[in-house]
Amino acid sequence: RLVREKGYHYNDFAIVCPDVKKTVESGREIFADAGIPFFADVNYPIIKNAFSRAIIMLLNMIERDFSYESVSAYLKSGFSKMTTEECDSLENYVLAKGVRGFKRYEKRWELPMERMDAEELSSLNEIRERFTDSIRGLRETLATSKTSVSEKLVALYEYFTANGFEERLRGYSEVLEKEKDRSEARHYEIVYRRVMDVFDDLYDLLGEYQ
Repeated sequence: RLVREKGYHYNDFAIVCPDVKKTVESGREIFADAGIPFFADVNYPIIKNAFSRAIIMLLNMIERDFSYESVSAYLKSGFSKMTTEECDSLENYVLAKGVRGFKRYEKRWELPMERMDAEELSSLNEIRERFTDSIRGLRETLATSKTSVSEKLVALYEYFTANGFEERLRGYSEVLEKEKDRSEARHYEIVYRRVMDVFDDLYDLLGEYQ
């Protein structure tokens, strides 16, 4: 009533709770049902963000030399810069043909799947090439024991930039903002900078080490 009749704004009000983390989810649902913008002053662990999970999946994929499970997990992270349909096509072929190891991704796939014509196989190989081209440099840097920590961090940063990680996070934040989930939107807005701050600290402390 104060908003409708007295000219107040939603950010003029605050609810104080003894344990915000225990009530934030129910509060988010209640406020969403009422059409009221919601913001919770909660510090979320970086590791719980989709960006951080994507980094872990990316590193895991390289460490496990592109096993089916690790590739599948990364493709499903939403940060591969490929469409959902392209990810599904790549994953289905890898599963059907038992593709394992980065060397298998580097070579042209000659055997079609059942009911796959030559044009579809050619399109799939174009997807494969874009996938391997995008990650080849990062893989070479991370897989080489002689590269320094600073070189690995720079390679990761360049991969994030080339594949639009920050833009993807900004898009998630804008969607959440439209859904009036301001606390989660804010989390997606700042997590990239927080991760880069961690990279900066690692660069300064351990950059020269291998």
